[in-house]
Amino acid sequence: MLDAIVRELPATDRGASPELLDVGFSSVVVAFGISVIRVARTRQAQEGHEREMRLLPWLDGRLNIDLAVPHALLAPGPALPFGAIIQPRLRGRAMTAEDGRSRDSAQEFGGLLASLHGLDHAAAPKGSIQYLNAVPYLHRVLRETESCLRTQLVLDEWTRLTTRSGDAESLLLGQEQVLCHGDAWYGNVLVDDDGHITALLDFEDACVADPALDLAATTYLDPPGPKRLLDAYLGDREPAPSLLVRVEAYLLLRELAGLAYILRNNINEELEDGIAKVRAVLNQVP
Repeated sequence: MLDAIVRELPATDRGASPELLDVGFSSVVVAFGISVIRVARTRQAQEGHEREMRLLPWLDGRLNIDLAVPHALLAPGPALPFGAIIQPRLRGRAMTAEDGRSRDSAQEFGGLLASLHGLDHAAAPKGSIQYLNAVPYLHRVLRETESCLRTQLVLDEWTRLTTRSGDAESLLLGQEQVLCHGDAWYGNVLVDDDGHITALLDFEDACVADPALDLAATTYLDPPGPKRLLDAYLGDREPAPSLLVRVEAYLLLRELAGLAYILRNNINEELEDGIAKVRAVLNQVP
């Protein structure tokens, strides 16, 4: 596999030693010098990388931060069953939950999402973003996770799941649609030594959706990060009456979708953690 990757690297990086950066649900991330290679683990990740090849050149320069505009897309083959994408290694370290305690980090993250959501998604290149229809998506992930969760949840948790998912069906219909990152948790943000945001990564799940989708992913920040982020995101606007409830609904949908992804792709080493995340959301006090 490494030989197949190295052949496609810029000449300056071909002699660099590989550095494993992350093993995620969708990709294995390896650095070679100043290049980063995200090796797709699933067909879904492969399709996301193909969309990034179209979206990121258009998005570059519109958000006033660095974006990992791809150098090349490696086709699937014997060594890389789902292909890979080659991108520049950007400055900064991965944001952490603890960075939510920093006023600058949280506020800048909120402003960044406001800028992204304010872009004209109709102008994005054809085939570069998905369109999320939340209710059918919710039904799908519930079907895909039902047999697993019936054996793992206690009765009270199962009751909360059915009640909250039922409430979400009417709640998520007919809301504002914006250009969303699709996976806007702190792990996809880079910051400098002072906590200022330098880059936003991994746009493979970019979609047109309810802004609450992205805001739900930011709730993993340590307090008071989520509140500071939301204040910066809204600016002088008042939040829509249902916004915070929709954020809670999308947080549950996010964890259900993560578990569905694990089950669909047989990522067994992540199964216990995926179930625990669903349970944690169900046991939160609204």
